Amino acid sequence: MAERFENIGNGVLYQGDCIEWLKKLRPTVDLVITDPPYFISSSVVIHRSRNKGKFRGRSILHDFGDWDHWADEESYYNWLFSCLDVIVDVLRHGGHLIMFVDKFKITKFIEYFESRNFKARQPLFWIKANPVPRARKVNFMNSIEMALWVTKGTTSRKFATFNYELGQSRDYLIAPIPSNHDKFEGPRIHPTQKPIKWGMWVINYLSCEGDLVIDPFAGSGSFLVAAELLKRRWIGIEKDENYYTRAVERIK
Repeated sequence: MAERFENIGNGVLYQGDCIEWLKKLRPTVDLVITDPPYFISSSVVIHRSRNKGKFRGRSILHDFGDWDHWADEESYYNWLFSCLDVIVDVLRHGGHLIMFVDKFKITKFIEYFESRNFKARQPLFWIKANPVPRARKVNFMNSIEMALWVTKGTTSRKFATFNYELGQSRDYLIAPIPSNHDKFEGPRIHPTQKPIKWGMWVINYLSCEGDLVIDPFAGSGSFLVAAELLKRRWIGIEKDENYYTRAVERIK
């Protein structure tokens, strides 16, 4: 397939496989912030139309798309670790990586990063101001998503940026699930879309103006919008043609 990309503002969004695009970069990246597939899709459908009152609504699908399907867990890890092998190589010494993870898989990823000379820092959290109500009365609403923060080689502030001058911050940010009704966050493009405000919070603390930020699983482009608003240079990569096209429009 011919190479396809779009220069926008301070960055460029590529369409294609992240491994092939990242192999072209040198280890000069200051911050990776991304949300790769979790491998949690299923064929289950929650029929909220049967609910009463305020919890009534559209059915909830747990199949996010072809991009979240693998034959088995081993195939999933082999794929994602092959991507991460390239991603970690483009980060500079002291560069940060923030990656949303399935909370049940975080130990596996900590072990991987530590084997690649990364320092595990701490989980960071997105607390959803508007979690999806449970249709089945058997458990709590899923109100939190978790991202793992690791740093390459050293945590010394001589190399690893941490803008403490911004003030003490909790390890979470409260933000609503993006919707078409939010003029700042909209439009809603992707089933697992993350808030721009969450990305701005992390990018503000872990990078400086002019630094290079990349998202190798760009999806709807939320983190690229955040980088653009904060005057960072950025690179995004998205394999799906539809999401790529819509992300370009959104970032513009």
